[in-house]
Parts: sequence; C-alpha cells; structure tokens
Amino acid sequence: MASDHGDEFLEHGSLGHSPQLYDELIHVPFIVKPPAEYDTVDAIEDLTAYLDIGPTFLDLAGTSAPDEMEGQSFLDALENGKTEREAVISEYANSGKRITSRRTLEWKYILDDYHDREELFDLTTDSTEQTDCSTDRPEVLESFRDAVRERMSHEEFDTDASFDDDVDEEMRQQLEDLGYL
Repeated sequence: MASDHGDEFLEHGSLGHSPQLYDELIHVPFIVKPPAEYDTVDAIEDLTAYLDIGPTFLDLAGTSAPDEMEGQSFLDALENGKTEREAVISEYANSGKRITSRRTLEWKYILDDYHDREELFDLTTDSTEQTDCSTDRPEVLESFRDAVRERMSHEEFDTDASFDDDVDEEMRQQLEDLGYL
C-alpha cells in the first residue's frame, strides 16, 4: 500500500496538496507485507523513493528489474532496515514551471521555478522545513544545486504537458476541487 502524495495543513501556508515539495506533501507511507519467510524490520528509516517500488516487487518475485527502471530494490532493507540510497529527487511540473527537490537524511534543497525561489533546510535541526538556511550554508547549497541541475540536464521533462483537451468541464471541476488544477 502506498500513497502518491500527502497533504499540507498550513505548515507552509497552504491547505491540500499545493505545488510545493515539502515533506508533508512528498514523504508518504509505503507498507509492504512480504512473504512469511522474510524476517522484516518494523520500519526503514533510510531513504527510499517511489521509483523503488517496482524493482522491489520484481525482486520479491525473483526477477530483475529492466535496465530502464531508475529505482533500486530495497528488499534487503526490509530485513536489515538500511538502504544504499544517498538522496531522493522529487519533481513537480505544471504551466511551464518546475519544482525539483533533493533530499538526504540531513538536508533538503528545493529549486522552485514555480515560486521563483530556492531553499535549503537542515533537517537535523529543522525537520519541519521552516527555516531556509541557504545563506548560512553556501557550500551545501551549491553542492545540492549542482546535483539537481545535473539531474535536470540529463532528462526530458515536459513542463508544458497538458491534458486540457481531454477533460470535460465536470472532470476539470473535480480535479480542481481535489487541488490538482
């Protein structure tokens, strides 16, 4: 069982799932009940990504993920609680704008074209991402900015993708009520 997004309850000024990449919106539960022969931990505290779900299930089924899958299996982490993932990238795009974040266990960086800002949070002292410390830690900011830009340079990401012509007015209203438009 997994969720595709969380919701914001005014932690950063909005309700629902606004176009932002704070943890209350992107840190979502993923619950796995593996076969009985696995001796599993109660929770994995290390980083995992949504991209890891497919490779993990394929690994559980005894087969390898195809090379084009970006994720990595965390089957071993179900038994030992540790993953090899150093960082997680999250992305949001709409109306020609893009937001990308890079998160480690200690830091969270957000490059936000949508709101024309970049932010850096020290998660060891500010787990709710309230205090931007980008001016206090320029070396960390630069490192994370470079990693995000490097990722962005190697992928095609259509920020103008639209399904406007395929949605009738009733569906558009439902999507707007849910916060997707």
